[in-house]
Amino acid sequence: MRQLDGKRQGLVLCVPECSELRFRQEMMADAETMSYNKGYAPFPGYDPVTGCIDFPEDRWADWHCRWIDREPERFYAYLCRESDGVPVGEVNYHASGEEGVCEIGIVLHAPFRGMGYGGPGLWLLCARAFLQPGIRALRNEFESTRLSALRIHQRMGFVVEGEQNGLVTLQLNRCDVESI
Repeated sequence: MRQLDGKRQGLVLCVPECSELRFRQEMMADAETMSYNKGYAPFPGYDPVTGCIDFPEDRWADWHCRWIDREPERFYAYLCRESDGVPVGEVNYHASGEEGVCEIGIVLHAPFRGMGYGGPGLWLLCARAFLQPGIRALRNEFESTRLSALRIHQRMGFVVEGEQNGLVTLQLNRCDVESI
């Protein structure tokens, strides 16, 4: 894994090699980790009851080519503990279709939730994204019932842009960030 510059409260961003995608595979197969993702329209490899998504090894190379080393269009990394390199989650951003705006994602592996990794992980993701001069805003959307996620985003400076059908949309504008 390639560790990127920057750390926050014991976490670092690590970009996995194609051969190191087993952690992602394990997270996507874990019903507790993926519970936020259940109930959507079915597609091949997706279980709408658990929210889990198949990620077989024969798909890793194609996925890796689409996501790794593609900044500023898209970015993906593991959140790793600096002390031992153990991945605790993943972060990503990708172009939204609106110029200068990227959608973000952060998922902590269920065994590592509640340990204080969410805020530092979100900070690392935002700091990485705002290194790209063309990115002016970051946006995330998730269920309004996910109160800890909402609090973490708001502490980071994200502002609620709207709520519809049980989903809250939050945005962080580069010009509103004092020091990241």
